[in-house]
Parts: sequence; structure tokens; C-alpha cells
Amino acid sequence: MLTGLIFILFMFALGNFFYLVFPEHSNLVKRLSVSVVSIILLTIFYCLTEGGNSILEGIITVGGYFLFNFFAHLLLIKVFKVENYYLYLVLFFIFFIIITIFYTALMQDVFNYS
Repeated sequence: MLTGLIFILFMFALGNFFYLVFPEHSNLVKRLSVSVVSIILLTIFYCLTEGGNSILEGIITVGGYFLFNFFAHLLLIKVFKVENYYLYLVLFFIFFIIITIFYTALMQDVFNYS
């Protein structure tokens, strides 16, 4: 139950981050590159503190997950033209769950976790 609550809070935090930091009229490439670099640095720091984890594996996993969710944000903002905040969060939650399921399965297959 606590894990589900943390998952939902993370989804809302990421959805709010994308919605407020990457509006349609902003320079998406510049802000995305700053965000990806910061995510990569946090991943490297986490992998170094955990010890046994591969840094490259962590960067691929976390960076790819972040990018897929960003592409979901772009799809909602640019293609579907969602302007209502609450509708955006509901649709982002649906995309977030789908991306989480398929990306987790993909990473397990790529890194042979299963």
C-alpha cells in the first residue's frame, strides 16, 4: 500500500513538473537537456552510493524512463492539445502506468533480471 502511494505521489510530482516547467511555448530542447543532465547526475550519484549497481545500467534505466514520460507529456501537449490541468493529470497518469509496465518489462528483458 505504501509503495502504491509513493508511486502515485511520484506520478503527480512528475506530471506537475512536466506541466509547469515545460509549457507549450517554452524552449523545450534547452529545458529537456538541463533536466536530462540533472537526472543523469542524480543517477550516477545514486549508483555510486549503492555500490554494486552499474552506472551505465542506471543511466539507461532512469534516463530512458524519464524520456518516455517526457514524450508522453509532448504527446498530450502538442498532439492532443490538452490545456485543462486536471484532464492533463488524468491522461498523464494513464500514460505513466502504461509506460511503467512496458518499460519495466523491457528493462528486465534487456538486463536479464527475470
